[in-house]
Amino acid sequence: MNKKSGLDMTNKLTIYKTILRPIVTYAAPVWCGISDTQMTRLEKFQNKCLRLITGQNRYARIADMLAETGLETVREHVDRLSKRFYLTRFQHSLLTRNLLF
Repeated sequence: MNKKSGLDMTNKLTIYKTILRPIVTYAAPVWCGISDTQMTRLEKFQNKCLRLITGQNRYARIADMLAETGLETVREHVDRLSKRFYLTRFQHSLLTRNLLF
């Protein structure tokens, strides 16, 4: 993916969602409590990818690019993955089910 790539936005977005984002968010439930500084690094990586996907310059708003691509921020994505992971894991144990529900 680069600015002069012949791929359209849909294909670039598919590459990001299927290859790059899973690498960035690998084991997200374990490290969902990382510091804001470390999360900012991940957000910056996603923002660079968004600029390449949409072909926008560095002055384009991130919120607009997220809306255009239908993506969520890395923090939101990690929180969603973590919540789903922990809820499904805790529901199967009688002890943890009584604590949460």
